[in-house]
Amino acid sequence: MLIIMSGRRVSPEIAHQFGMLPPSFLPLGQDRLYSHQAKLALGERCILTLPDDYEISRVDKAMLDQSNIEVLYQPETLPIRGAIAGALDSLKPQENVRILYGDTLVRMSNEGLLQDDIVAVKDSTANYLWAFAECDDTGTLMRFSEDPPKHQSTRRIVSGYFNFSDPEKLHAACVEDKITGALNSYHQNEGLSLTEPEEWYDFGHLPLYFRSKRDMLTARSFNEVKFEDGYTIKRSKKVAKIRAEANWYESIPKRLRLHTPRYLGRAEGDYQAGYALEYVHHPLLADLHVFGELSLANWLEILRGCIDFLQKCRNLRPQEFSPEASEEFASAFFQDMYVRKTWERLEHFSETSGISLDQQITVNGTLLPSIQQIVSELLAEIPATSPDDICMWHGDFFFGNIFYDFTAGRVICIDPRGQLSSGDQSLYGDYRYDLGKLAHSILGKYDKIVLGRSVLDKHSDFDWRFTVASTFYDQEVEEIFFQQVSASFGLQKTELMAHMGLLFFTMLPLHEEAPQRQKMLLCSGLLAYARMQGTKT
Repeated sequence: MLIIMSGRRVSPEIAHQFGMLPPSFLPLGQDRLYSHQAKLALGERCILTLPDDYEISRVDKAMLDQSNIEVLYQPETLPIRGAIAGALDSLKPQENVRILYGDTLVRMSNEGLLQDDIVAVKDSTANYLWAFAECDDTGTLMRFSEDPPKHQSTRRIVSGYFNFSDPEKLHAACVEDKITGALNSYHQNEGLSLTEPEEWYDFGHLPLYFRSKRDMLTARSFNEVKFEDGYTIKRSKKVAKIRAEANWYESIPKRLRLHTPRYLGRAEGDYQAGYALEYVHHPLLADLHVFGELSLANWLEILRGCIDFLQKCRNLRPQEFSPEASEEFASAFFQDMYVRKTWERLEHFSETSGISLDQQITVNGTLLPSIQQIVSELLAEIPATSPDDICMWHGDFFFGNIFYDFTAGRVICIDPRGQLSSGDQSLYGDYRYDLGKLAHSILGKYDKIVLGRSVLDKHSDFDWRFTVASTFYDQEVEEIFFQQVSASFGLQKTELMAHMGLLFFTMLPLHEEAPQRQKMLLCSGLLAYARMQGTKT
């Protein structure tokens, strides 16, 4: 049996950035931490303790079921030794009990995880309120203590994973005042030995959360991105695309460089184009929107940061009489990025998916016009790009490409587009395109769809029910966004919804490897159209 102790909410410093979450609910990669922790159960029963007043969303309930995790609610006021004793009272285990702290993840062999009566320890130069294992000169365990050792060579930090062979003796030991006292009592009666995991990831303090997340990503392999000591290298065989991104970082004005990671130059190799950036130790807005539980005040601050960046871009116009300042450039941009790209991608989608553009689809009980008619109407709602619309642009300004620095109160952007659909590099584009991309995340919930927080049910071939998980203050955040876009850029709801809806249709062929997700994105485009029509009434 594995018991994940996550019955107390995260520290105030973490809560400021992610909300009052239990530690196992912190975002990690494309999941929550509990999805990774549950793998340590190795097929045994897996129990997750949570605060008794914490409400689990419907999506998370499904995710917990999928991971075979049972939930045990406990009073949040319990100290860790009391929470362990309470769990043992409720579960009444007859065999080994393995304990994992909710803010911890370890990487060990299966044999190592299943050793009897072990405490995982690891060294670290960081300085936090940890428990330590004290050993004699021969390396034999003597006791556990909260007092840091005097010498770095003896810093054996209790890293939060335990295996106890005798649940009754563990329960009896939990009468001690502190967890170190409980460990000492069990050690005296049954005997404990120390083991060192291959890796220890501590998510209990904000700096350690970001370091652990970085270290976990470093240990994994990605097709295009590698993480090394303090920086990120992005490489791809899509040479024109990557070189356009590198050119954007190299060419942006100094006043915008506070809104990007430190650019460390090109890093071409292995027959690929590439560049290097400083690793960003801040949360992605996608993680905050999908997994966080932030206050409305937090979201007001974040949206202001997004709008501030786009306003700075809006004020950076092409030089007078430059090619980018011409009517021809504006006209070509609109035809390239809005018209031609949309229809070419839709035709590709229709060919590969077998869904005709003349097809009408019923979504959530409403029969909608054909895809062809909807896209034509969306395009008709967007005035052609004029030279006045052209300014510095990012080109892919959605939550998955935006970090937020809570200390400085500003956004940090990655993965700029840097080129038009024609392949020509360009620092300049239509500011409304970036607003549409931002709306894509805020209004269209794109990040929730790609991170598995949406459900599509089919009543028949083209009669679908589509729902996206709601989070705190969704409606209020949307309304604040509408107000800020109107006040700062003069763009009204109908046109903003048209920009956003069009983007869902243009990205359909980019997700053809996941047909179910592709249909969810199609639904989002259809519903954006329906919502746009509602703004006219």
